[in-house]
Amino acid sequence: MTNVKNKSAEMYLHVTDYDDTIMPKESEHDAKICKDNAKRYSDFIKENPNMKVVYSSGRVVKDVIDKIKQYNLPEPEYIIGCVGAEIYDYRKGAYIKRWEELMQKTNFDSKKIGKLLSNLNYREEKYSSKYKAYYHLINAKESDITTIDKCLKLFGIKANINYSKQKNIEIVPKLANKAIAIKYVAKQMGISHEKIAISGDSDNDYSMFVTNFSMKILPKNADESLKTKVENIAGLYKCKSDRAYGVVEGLSEFIRKN
Repeated sequence: MTNVKNKSAEMYLHVTDYDDTIMPKESEHDAKICKDNAKRYSDFIKENPNMKVVYSSGRVVKDVIDKIKQYNLPEPEYIIGCVGAEIYDYRKGAYIKRWEELMQKTNFDSKKIGKLLSNLNYREEKYSSKYKAYYHLINAKESDITTIDKCLKLFGIKANINYSKQKNIEIVPKLANKAIAIKYVAKQMGISHEKIAISGDSDNDYSMFVTNFSMKILPKNADESLKTKVENIAGLYKCKSDRAYGVVEGLSEFIRKN
């Protein structure tokens, strides 16, 4: 049993990245390992019903929903997709209209970006959306990202450019990142930052780690670039295990401290 505390009057929130944070990449691990990680995380949430879940991913929302069903993962309160550009109310089965209106006001146009960056390796449509353009650029230098940013600004496009895993370029509206979206969701749920634990493994999770949430859980398998960036931040929990096993380790400590 991993139930570490039962405070019926208190509610906690775990906001977690999906890929390589609670779940292994299917392309790199066999089905058994994926199912084991899903079960480990699901069992912990079942045993701790006061722990509510929000998934915060670079994936589009629909893709996250498919994975929840495929692996029987805990049903979340919300799904934050496209690195914060989308927020989906899972219980109501609808995108947050107010959030979409905010994204619309940015005049972000992924198709226009596609034309401007036609020399880059564009990823399939399922990885991109109206508010996210997704590319591959292996071992990009900081100067490469700066050049992309200057190009977008030249055409009046204000964007956040997330580079992770030494290959993934995710371009979203300037207003969008995971931390901002979490703050919005937490306000809707009436949960203070002191009751929030986040977990992530790559650079597109960085905004979550530098925001004043109570605990920031770093799986053992997290990217070295993220480990270096967050080494000295407050509330950091360095896991001894990978992915879901490490995340559960961190969440157990989080509940004990609260």
